[in-house]
Amino acid sequence: MPLVQIGRLASLLCFGFCLALWGHQDSGALTVYRIGGEDLPAPEAADFGVPPESFQFEQHSWMSFEDDDFGSANLLDLEPGHIRPQTLDKEVNLTPLIRERGGSIKINDGYGWKDEAQLDFLFDDDETTAFSGDTGGSLRCANGTPGRSGIMDALGGDPIAQCRYFKFDLGGAFIIDRVRFFGTPRRGDTFFPRSFRLGTNDGDVLKDGEREIKLTWRGKAFVDWNVVVERLENTDAVLDFQLPPEPVQILMFESPQGKWEIAEFQIFGTGSAPFASYISSIIDLGGPAVLGELTWSGNQSPTGRIDLAARGGDTSDPNTYWRFTFRGDERSRFAANGQPLSRTAYARLEGGEKAGITPDEQNWELWPPFFSYEDGRAEMSRLKPRQFLQFKADFHSPLGGENSQLDYLQFAVTQPPMAAGVVAEIAPAVVGAGEPTRFIYKVLPEVQLGESGFDTIEIRTPIEPRIESVYISGAEVEWEALRVDATGLEVRIPRIGDDRSGELIEVVFAAEVFRFGTVFPGAVWDSERPYEVRQPMTPGNADDLVDNNRLSVALQQTGKQSIGRFDLSARVVTPNGDRVHDELLIEYDLINVDNAGAGIARLELYGLAGARIGVLQQTEITSGRIHFSWPGTDGDGQVLPPGLYILRLVVAADRATDTAFRSVAVAY
Repeated sequence: MPLVQIGRLASLLCFGFCLALWGHQDSGALTVYRIGGEDLPAPEAADFGVPPESFQFEQHSWMSFEDDDFGSANLLDLEPGHIRPQTLDKEVNLTPLIRERGGSIKINDGYGWKDEAQLDFLFDDDETTAFSGDTGGSLRCANGTPGRSGIMDALGGDPIAQCRYFKFDLGGAFIIDRVRFFGTPRRGDTFFPRSFRLGTNDGDVLKDGEREIKLTWRGKAFVDWNVVVERLENTDAVLDFQLPPEPVQILMFESPQGKWEIAEFQIFGTGSAPFASYISSIIDLGGPAVLGELTWSGNQSPTGRIDLAARGGDTSDPNTYWRFTFRGDERSRFAANGQPLSRTAYARLEGGEKAGITPDEQNWELWPPFFSYEDGRAEMSRLKPRQFLQFKADFHSPLGGENSQLDYLQFAVTQPPMAAGVVAEIAPAVVGAGEPTRFIYKVLPEVQLGESGFDTIEIRTPIEPRIESVYISGAEVEWEALRVDATGLEVRIPRIGDDRSGELIEVVFAAEVFRFGTVFPGAVWDSERPYEVRQPMTPGNADDLVDNNRLSVALQQTGKQSIGRFDLSARVVTPNGDRVHDELLIEYDLINVDNAGAGIARLELYGLAGARIGVLQQTEITSGRIHFSWPGTDGDGQVLPPGLYILRLVVAADRATDTAFRSVAVAY
């Protein structure tokens, strides 16, 4: 069947955002969403080659998470045009700001941690008011790990003595530069802590229980820390300490209960928050939608990292709520009235009824692996159309590094979907490396009343495929190849509407596979809806007679030599300039080298005596078929004299180095 190329509208970039669009009348609407970037011009229909009547734009704020209970911002400065980690000024006292930054300041009593009015004296900027160390509740002084004594043991005092503790939770990890505290002018020279410790906890739960000092209550350790400052015989009324440049989330102050006062307790930080995070609100698209590419813009510092992720769901709440039924350990997702537990209903339960909150894995995707920020774009959910979306951004800022910034996230959607769902799988599931294989791509559509359906199938392949045939419900049908190239194929088929929902479609094509686990993603689209996002297919059981249920293909043999076929178009090259055998086409296959580590593939030229003449080609290794045209020259482009030569292919990776040889003649 002849290959037909159809016209396309140009693919345009708008702030780094790209969508494939196709020209046709009677199209549906393309809706573009942007989170942040409010200081940038709004994209227009012309930017995407879409008629104004077929284009919509919705602007969302970085701060929109404040409108629901599922979004959050931790240690971030949020502006209409961007978000970035908070940066501390080493001249600004953090203590009065801790609570408004999402942290807390607490003191111990005999029952645990609590707020106390006296604590406000520590940061009221009034040196005449003070916290008194001999009032209020206290707690048995903390125990140390082996090799580290508790403070009373270190002082040689009563091992069951009582201590007072300040717990400054910064709400996230920061670098603390200095800590300074002192008493009142009237009694500061007399009433000051005679012994004390300062400790830090970086907030890493994986280290809990392993730090030097453990503060226990009712036999359980409920905070621990490492000692950074220790004064067992203090004679100074004004204390000022430089702390190690390490992340600190919790700063602890420990001193035996007694006649001492602290008027002001000052904490000074520096640099950016080592870790900051953003989770968006749940974005309701108003109905199931096909999700296009996610793009973003910002500035990732050379020493920092921005991790981005997106997930989709079918409900407005990504969580499942559980209730104890008080029949043994039984838990239920339903309230006593038989209705599913909602967030509101869970909040109304008595404390003993609440059995926990877990992710709703039935209606929501789990957070996928992070996208690569450097790519600037990524595909969102390829499982099925989704109504609800949520985004996440994590910022990592090493000590002394520059701050990163995220300006916006942007994506497009199509509504309604072409189909309620399109399940696909590929057969065979296991093939020989680099061997031409006849694949059957099986597609099972579910098209409901009111959905447009589709008439085009797209399949991505690792190499240019060869389409053989198309079947619907076992009968061969007419088809038209719209595109066949090194990235895959597009084929026009008879329209699949609600009247043909559930009919098995089979696209038969030939291709080769070079890497274990190669995925053949697919999508469907409607030529009568040209401006819209293509709908991805969901891997699954499309045909009960095939036991793959995936769109990935494995290799029969892995871990062997990385060089597959190594072919020459001829054994003789005649660079006479007469356009007959002036160049030699060299093709070689690299098999399953993506997981072999960094490396190179190098094509070298040798004389028969074994001396290397030059390097003809050098490239980074990647699985696939490599093409190279050689005009019969050495590595510097000089024409070779007639004779026999040896081509040596070297694939050098972390895993191993493989070689292959071919002989070739140069003649005139």
